[in-house]
Amino acid sequence: MQCSYKVVEDGDFDVLIIHGVGNPAAGTLASAVAQTLERTLPDQTATIRVCECNWNTIVEPSARHGAILWTALVDLSTSLARASAIGDGLNDKNRISHLFRVLSAGSLMAAEMGAAAALAGLVLLIFVGLSLASANNVGLFPNAVPAGVSIIRWSLLVAASALPLLIASGIARALITRASTAFFVELRRALILVFRPLFIAAFSFFFIPWRRVAGDVWVSIFLLGALGLLPMIILMGLLAAWNDPNSFEWSELGAATLKVYAFLVGLTAAVFAIASVTVAMIAPSLKVVLDVFRYIGGIGYRDTIQSHINNLLRQRFAIAGAERPIYIISHSLGTVIALDSLISSEEWGPGAQVTLITLGSPIRRFFMRFFPGLFFPASVTKAATAISARMNFRWINCYRPFDQVGTALGLSPLSYCRDVSTYQWKRIWDAHPNYWGDDCVARAITSALFATPMNSVGSEQRDRSSPQQYIVAEGLDSVETFRLQAFVTICRVVAVAFLASPVVVGAIVAWTSSSMTLSSTAEAEALESSGIDTLAAVTHWREKMKVKGAGLAHKDHFELSYKGPDGEDRPSPALTYRNFEPFEEIDYKVNAEALVSHIRSHCIDVDPRPVSWLEIEYSRKCRREDLRFRYDPNAPSRWSLPDFPPKRSWFNAISNYTFAFFSTFLPLLFFGSVAVILVAPLASLILGLNFFRRL
Repeated sequence: MQCSYKVVEDGDFDVLIIHGVGNPAAGTLASAVAQTLERTLPDQTATIRVCECNWNTIVEPSARHGAILWTALVDLSTSLARASAIGDGLNDKNRISHLFRVLSAGSLMAAEMGAAAALAGLVLLIFVGLSLASANNVGLFPNAVPAGVSIIRWSLLVAASALPLLIASGIARALITRASTAFFVELRRALILVFRPLFIAAFSFFFIPWRRVAGDVWVSIFLLGALGLLPMIILMGLLAAWNDPNSFEWSELGAATLKVYAFLVGLTAAVFAIASVTVAMIAPSLKVVLDVFRYIGGIGYRDTIQSHINNLLRQRFAIAGAERPIYIISHSLGTVIALDSLISSEEWGPGAQVTLITLGSPIRRFFMRFFPGLFFPASVTKAATAISARMNFRWINCYRPFDQVGTALGLSPLSYCRDVSTYQWKRIWDAHPNYWGDDCVARAITSALFATPMNSVGSEQRDRSSPQQYIVAEGLDSVETFRLQAFVTICRVVAVAFLASPVVVGAIVAWTSSSMTLSSTAEAEALESSGIDTLAAVTHWREKMKVKGAGLAHKDHFELSYKGPDGEDRPSPALTYRNFEPFEEIDYKVNAEALVSHIRSHCIDVDPRPVSWLEIEYSRKCRREDLRFRYDPNAPSRWSLPDFPPKRSWFNAISNYTFAFFSTFLPLLFFGSVAVILVAPLASLILGLNFFRRL
């Protein structure tokens, strides 16, 4: 609290400033107001005490070193989840209206479950795809991908269809109750449902400390790395020229080097741009969103700010006494904090003389419309009446015509309250900020103060009045409480199922491997009786790989072509077999190991690439044209190589099934662990699960 206490006369008064959203430096608003008072009230400046309540200093910042703090993202998620769950405060005595209320709660839960299912389906589809690819399960993989995509599509459709149901139920309840409150509450839920994942996903990108990345230390490391890259490129060029002098060209290496350095320059510019945007725009924007929704839905956040104000009031009344007039000048969210304090705080004594001056207030346009009855009565006149029953009170609300947040509050029915416009028609884009140092605002308020009397309260009425608490059952009605409990239960079931997915999917893959083996055996037996034999040409080449956790690995590629009954060459589907040490590839068509040995024993080099000094074994394309090939004339896709049947002994079958299970289970387990570390926190933020755990 920035104050200048000094000895003053009996007719003096205090000014208490409560700022709105953002990060004002301590003392800046008090200085701006003091300077404005010197210009508008030069004769009384020496007798006015200006105090600033900078509640921003007691809340945790949203960003540090150019990075969004994790606690800020958690607060944003939990606050949005709670803001979505807060009810409208209406007592539904009408059964039809209550049914529509239940319908809206069910629609909201369906939308949240649809979003959760889509998110879980996307993650699981990626994991299953990677696992099935590693297991080379060509039978299950083509069916799993379309099925997963369909689940994601239908889940998103369920989530999207819940939005019109929310709006429709709000309209129906508004017509039944003859009050627009229900409609705006359901509209608020629909908007939060849409923007909550967008906010979380957008702000999560700036979780990286971009400003620190763009600092001097990292810039120096980057420059040293860029300088050291050049001799490495030259050395690689010399090695390539020595290995293959016929095809190597220095011009291609130079062009590649320019592309690499252009990429590095672009990456550097992007990092600096992101760091600047984070510091200048993203962090302040997140702070604005957090200020509003944390006060609405943050657990303990409102109590912390109100306790801070109560401490300041105790200090003030201990020095000046309760009868000394006090002018509360508040802006934006500060007007909500001030009104909340006047309604519910016990620090305001019965003899207090309070003038509330609100600037650009969102009380009517935002809070009373979308959160009716949460912190104060659902209308400003009822709120002013409740305050005036406790203390001597008047209220001046000042607004600009095109203020995007604040507007007239409808105070005209009360003689001790007044709405006053600045008539600044030329201020459009900057209509909401910068009220504090505006002389036009000061003159409008001064004129309104002289024209608005103070409402005086008798001692008997003061004794009967007491502070009011308008936040009932934390804003959650019975329907919302049941919905949240049901959502928690469903999410726990989904989490358990997700954790069990590696074992389940591994068993499915092993079972599918067995089915594929039986199918290929049946197909081979059918070809034995009705197939046509011919000669085929097979081209083979091998691709070496380095796989983490699997040691050395390689891919064997086969291209087959055979002559049909008409004598023309017909291509057959290409085969690709992978071998991860120590496991062997599942063979459904042929014995790949025996086939490779046979082709490489007598084959013709058909690789168009020139021979280099360093050749990887079997990396060049080699062709052999005397392989016996059997196919079904009625179904050309059914074929076999009779001389290289797949290994179907009991030992091979068990090893194949074991490989199918573990090659699916282990990647799923690994990627699932990664998901728990990286994806699960982000998903919980999007779904607001942190809030639900605290219920």
